[in-house]
Amino acid sequence: MEKMAHQPEPAAYPAILEAFEVSRQLEVWKRAPMSVGVCRADGKLVARGVLEDWRQVRLFSIHMEAMGYGQLILGEEDTMHGCDVVYRPETLVATA
Repeated sequence: MEKMAHQPEPAAYPAILEAFEVSRQLEVWKRAPMSVGVCRADGKLVARGVLEDWRQVRLFSIHMEAMGYGQLILGEEDTMHGCDVVYRPETLVATA
């Protein structure tokens, strides 16, 4: 996973890199590369990488969710930064 130049590291960046590498080690069943991105809460892309199939992406998603990142899938957001899946820190919204 490559960090974008001129962007500060997101929270837990070493853990994100570790989750990405663990996911890449999962056996590929059907090669279908997917690009994944990590954004800050404001939507700025800070890191990007490519995983080789949906199983790897799903494993990465499980790790990211455990770190408090929500998943956006292509078509749900206008700002996907050219990625198939983007992860952004989830923010809690208080309701009255």
